[in-house]
Amino acid sequence: MLSKELLLKVIDGLPGELIDELQDFVHFLKQKSAKKNREATLLSESSL
Repeated sequence: MLSKELLLKVIDGLPGELIDELQDFVHFLKQKSAKKNREATLLSESSL
């Protein structure tokens, strides 16, 4: 089973309040990733 499929099964079994927390956490991870990408871009531009 793919990781995404397994994750979706786990999410399906969560109560609503945990779904809300999970959504907040996913939002946090996306922001963290975007910040890393911006920092990497700035570093690569400064080395030119």
